[in-house]
Amino acid sequence: MYFANLGGSTKPDVTVGKALSESFGSVETWEKEFKHIGAGLGGGSGWVVLGLNLHTGLLENYWQWDHANAPSATLPILVLDMYEHSYQMDYGAAAGNYVDAFFRNIQWQVVASHLQKAFKARSVWIS
Repeated sequence: MYFANLGGSTKPDVTVGKALSESFGSVETWEKEFKHIGAGLGGGSGWVVLGLNLHTGLLENYWQWDHANAPSATLPILVLDMYEHSYQMDYGAAAGNYVDAFFRNIQWQVVASHLQKAFKARSVWIS
């Protein structure tokens, strides 16, 4: 899922932007929180995940550690690899620069596709 998220340079489409704003107050607030989680993982290990909570229907940011701990009833929409191997060679200890580069390269069309699939799964989940 990580590599599929990469390769773009556009902004979130209307659907993704609306969902982020409904969940976080604004796209900018979401981005700031997501980046803070990533910066906190610099030099450590784990993933930052934007996921759709199937219970609430809201998007939430999570830290996933060791490829094993994920929130239940949540579908990933966007993932950021914060294991050192993902950025050390290019960015050294400057994990924040890696996170900024990630944001400049998000493939928002793929994120929108993940979100639409998650909304469909939620409609089945709550019915």
